[in-house]
Amino acid sequence: MERGFVLWFTGLPGSGKTSIAKLVLDELRSRGFRVELLDGDWVRKTINPDAGFTREERRRHLIRVAWIARLLARNGVVVLCSFISPYKDVRSEIRRIVEEDAPFIEVYAKCSLEECIRRDPKGLYKRALTGEIKNFTGISDPYEEPESPDIILDTEHLSVSECVSKVIEYLKKRDLVERLEDAGFKGPWEKHPRSILKALSYRLYQSFLISPLIVFTLTGNWILGLKFGIFESIIKIPAYYLFERIWAYIGYGYMGRSVWR
Repeated sequence: MERGFVLWFTGLPGSGKTSIAKLVLDELRSRGFRVELLDGDWVRKTINPDAGFTREERRRHLIRVAWIARLLARNGVVVLCSFISPYKDVRSEIRRIVEEDAPFIEVYAKCSLEECIRRDPKGLYKRALTGEIKNFTGISDPYEEPESPDIILDTEHLSVSECVSKVIEYLKKRDLVERLEDAGFKGPWEKHPRSILKALSYRLYQSFLISPLIVFTLTGNWILGLKFGIFESIIKIPAYYLFERIWAYIGYGYMGRSVWR
């Protein structure tokens, strides 16, 4: 089994980590990869609901996620992790854990604190600035900027789609996203024109050469053979096209596209 890899998105709250990760997930699934997204809100609600926000509690929380990501990647899953992960030493520890089993890519969603406060999608900065929320990264707790991340996304000036393209281009340079394309298709969403051409080329050959020849051999009537070929092509070309589309979904493990949360 080919191993997966881990993309670890880090950055201030509101920097766009999860928005980008969701679209990267969609893009990778469209190429036929098995992909899972682990983000801070979901993990705290499900796997680790008792996690606090002191430095040590955050460390334990993130190390648990690192081990989960490593296990998934070892079993062929591409894992997207979206966590503030504010401390350099903890991010280094996460990298060491994952890289024992799979490639690890640190993605820094770079955005100024002022812009994150302006966005404030969940209203958390406002509450932190009034003192309602303690140990809030960027306000009452530090965010230690990565010194040498694998990818830097300037989310203050680039669009989400531009950031996604930058991630995919990096993965291509690392030869991490080409393995299915090299096989001649684009994942479960094989292009419709390709399916149409396959249906036409195969069924036209069958319907206007092989089938009429068989009918002529049996009846001695070329006109009847031609009529049979036309009728057969009308029925079988659409049917073969549908077969191609269904097989593209089932054969390559369609897992569904994520939705915005």
